[in-house]
Amino acid sequence: MPDNINSAVNNPTKIVQTAAWSATNTNLPPHKYNPIPEQIRVMIVEKRRARALYKRTRLPFHKQNYNRLANSLKKSDR
Repeated sequence: MPDNINSAVNNPTKIVQTAAWSATNTNLPPHKYNPIPEQIRVMIVEKRRARALYKRTRLPFHKQNYNRLANSLKKSDR
């Protein structure tokens, strides 16, 4: 009797699993990798930290530092 219950439960489960596996696409598209140069990434991190500091303090010097970093990043992008 327990074998009949187990097979009654396992058979539909196997059918659903097989259908799911056959419907799943295993061929993923190639990852488009566009690396940003290390120098640019460092500048972005510095700019983000400067912006966060300026937002916390609202000091003119911190705003100048943030603007300087933002402008240098824009110029290096060209």
